[in-house]
Order: sequence, then structure tokens, then C-alpha cells
Amino acid sequence: MRALPGVQSVEILGGTLRIGIRDLAADSPGILRWLVERGYPFQHVVSERASLETVFLTLTGRSLRD
Repeated sequence: MRALPGVQSVEILGGTLRIGIRDLAADSPGILRWLVERGYPFQHVVSERASLETVFLTLTGRSLRD
């Protein structure tokens, strides 16, 4: 999945697959198709906009308090 266009990060936390992408409208259809074609069922899809702190942490590897 990491090789798909637009995918920046992938992590599994418990039963949740978390995928960071660049463009929700452009990249999510390919990701959902990839999951369906490989037999990975999903019941719920949620999108959320990254906070400024999340962007900073991703770029620097440090929190604002470090």
C-alpha cells in the first residue's frame, strides 16, 4: 500500500488502519479499491485534517514542547 500514489504513511493500531495521504479526493479512491481487490473488508472510513502540531511533529520529529 505504501507504493500507492499519494500514500505518505501507513500504520495499524489495534483494529484500525491509519493512512496518511496528500489529497483526499484524488488518493482515497485508489486506496479503497486496493483494499477491496485484496479482500480487506472495511466498515467505516473517517477523514480528518491534520492539526498544526501534527504537521510540525511529522516534519521535525519533535513536539512543540521539546
